Amino acid sequence: MHPSRMSLLSVILLRWIRASVAIALAKLMRSAVSANDSSSWLKLLSAPSAILSLPGASKKSRKTSITSHIRDQIAKFESGELDDEEPKAAPGKPRRATPEDEIARRVGIQIDDFNVSGAARTLLLSDSVADSTPIVIESMKLKHPAAPLPTPPPDPPASSFAPLTPAEVLSVLEAMPRGSAGGLDYLRPQHSLDLIGARMDDAASSLCDALTDLLNLILAGKAPPEVVPLLCGARLVALRKKDGGLRPIAVGNIYRRIAAKAVDIRIRPVTAEILQPHQLGPGAKRRVEGIIHAARGFLRKPLAFLLQYSSGLKALLKIDFTNAFNCVSREEVLRITAEVIPEYYGFVKMCYGSYSSLFLGETIIASQSGVQQGDPLGPVLFCLVLQFVIDKLNAYLNAWYMDDGTLGGTPSEVIRNFLLLIVEAKKVGLEVNIAKCELFLCGGTEAQRSSAANEFTSLFPGIALVTADKLNLL
Repeated sequence: MHPSRMSLLSVILLRWIRASVAIALAKLMRSAVSANDSSSWLKLLSAPSAILSLPGASKKSRKTSITSHIRDQIAKFESGELDDEEPKAAPGKPRRATPEDEIARRVGIQIDDFNVSGAARTLLLSDSVADSTPIVIESMKLKHPAAPLPTPPPDPPASSFAPLTPAEVLSVLEAMPRGSAGGLDYLRPQHSLDLIGARMDDAASSLCDALTDLLNLILAGKAPPEVVPLLCGARLVALRKKDGGLRPIAVGNIYRRIAAKAVDIRIRPVTAEILQPHQLGPGAKRRVEGIIHAARGFLRKPLAFLLQYSSGLKALLKIDFTNAFNCVSREEVLRITAEVIPEYYGFVKMCYGSYSSLFLGETIIASQSGVQQGDPLGPVLFCLVLQFVIDKLNAYLNAWYMDDGTLGGTPSEVIRNFLLLIVEAKKVGLEVNIAKCELFLCGGTEAQRSSAANEFTSLFPGIALVTADKLNLL
């Protein structure tokens, strides 16, 4: 059953039949862990969209209670009766979903989760969801470029991870953002949290134990190769940005996302030590504020700068990459994982050592390069690779938030570092988008600023020169 063609049971209704669903899913998880074959895994991955679909609008369906309907769905699924069933279309010509429908669906999810503030933000600030038109589909394909399979580095010395515990799994679920959407099976983190429940009765405890065993198997990278394209794939959503461009968001499978979130939480102390002070992305406190304060301090002529550079002429360069997350080299992702967090190399290799599938409506796009935007572990993996480049720069100001960089110093110093950045970034699959890089010059004389501007535009044609009133620090 295709999840996009049905309405999943809301979290509020789920609470009424929590025990029945928890027992059914726990049974499927144990089967997947013990057999660990494609058949048991595919049954687990298809279960939520099959057993949690709401009844139709027929008179017979209206007479059936939600609880009875779900229990009947569970029984049919376990017996195999639902495997070949297709949902029946409503009478009349089906209406095509609009971007407004998608926003309404997201708001509904957040209201179900009692996340009223999140629903308000979605209505007020949300990028609009683009229809899956041929132009949008082609744009999404371009944003997920083809690439050869990465050549993995030699497996790191045996280094096992500490297995997750049920208490840790519950903590990870509670740490995931409220209102997070569902992947291919539309099962959301809040569903899992609701099924496990705060009371931890026998059904919830059994599910939590089974989920923990399943996640430990995933973290070991031992899922069957046949199911990896689905397990590590995602439902793809195209969001329209304010500038008219498209932003791809990959909503991955719930089990892969929980595992990735657990790793992300565990490795923060290690990665923070590597990334800071230059990278203020994953795990850093007051991230955006830190970069803004650093840039403002540089522009306000700190005494140290004046002592080092007598002219006082400064260049501030904001850096932009082209499609950075989707283009970063997977070979570098695997290499840095083996080097920095070898205990999770098996998991990352499973996710990014082979191709996976992205589903944009009925269109399947191969995910062959980069890290998925939507993978909880994606940002830190990207930043670890980019850090290989950042560490080679020695500009007076060298501050980053994910893929947004700011270099500051004398014009010659910034030029030298920018040229180095362009060369080194290509080695890890990244292309600097010079047309979207912004240069701000201050201090010195007007003649000095004009000369520096000419040098930049000569070396980097298309670079944008901004004035103080147009300068956005981030």
